[in-house]
Amino acid sequence: MVAIIRLMSYVLILAAALAVSFSEEVALAVPPDGIRVQVVQIQASGQGQPKQVPRELKALSSTLKKFSYRTFKVASEADRAAEFGADLQFDLVSGDVLTLSVHSAGDDTLHVQAVVSRGPKTRARANFAVRSGKTTLIGQDLGEKGDGLFVAVTVKRD
Repeated sequence: MVAIIRLMSYVLILAAALAVSFSEEVALAVPPDGIRVQVVQIQASGQGQPKQVPRELKALSSTLKKFSYRTFKVASEADRAAEFGADLQFDLVSGDVLTLSVHSAGDDTLHVQAVVSRGPKTRARANFAVRSGKTTLIGQDLGEKGDGLFVAVTVKRD
């Protein structure tokens, strides 16, 4: 009986090894597709009059002005390149971590999975579609004196 159990465990290990080696060969045969992701963190404050949006955020000005915040400023910018499906992590000024995973949806549309976490705790999740080269805005209320954080995510096929 012990010999049969030992034989079965070897068969399972061999099957797992063959599955891994086969999937690696298939993955290597497919040329990698690349993406470029730009993340701009925008700090927003409820204080100040009138609404002030700096020049470097001109492209997002009309969208940002729809929110109740009065002032906006760029807190951080980061660019990363990766293959489709890779997890890209960005440290946010709020102390959280933004993880983005981008998948192709054909044509020029890209599907993005966004997860905001702090340590092991997931604080927010979002899934959205964006056309290559276009920007999507994600918001986070920081709860401190009416402050907020917006993250402008631009995804482009490389």
